[in-house]
Amino acid sequence: MTAKKRILYAISLTLLLCLVALPLVHAQEENKPSVRGYLFYSQNCPTCPQVREEVLPQLYAQYGQQLQVTAIDVQQEGNQEWFLASLSKYDLPENGTDVPVLFIGEHALVGTDEIANQLPTLVESYANDTGVDFPDVPRPDGRLEPM
Repeated sequence: MTAKKRILYAISLTLLLCLVALPLVHAQEENKPSVRGYLFYSQNCPTCPQVREEVLPQLYAQYGQQLQVTAIDVQQEGNQEWFLASLSKYDLPENGTDVPVLFIGEHALVGTDEIANQLPTLVESYANDTGVDFPDVPRPDGRLEPM
């Protein structure tokens, strides 16, 4: 076998192995448990951007599609009622509980510091276990997805 044929053979074999291995790697990614939560925030909140622009992007970089946090602006129609229903579900007082608040699993993280300090550990715990779905707090108007 000539050197040229050996090189072509090696390249072909490498490409074939890549084509076989790629779906396996993708399947492993899909089998990782999802970690889902709701972040309630407001455009007028001075500390909310820290959560949305610093804390969450760091976790997204680490967990990719495995982490799914839906950001919900409480100033949008229907979302304030959804926020209040979530506070009630998690036994938090309506008065005195301000955004940002992140609901994940059985946990309600209130305030930027609590979210920044506790969310990474919670995500790691859920990601290494069975994951966690979005909190079971339907929108009061019946729609399941945020606006």
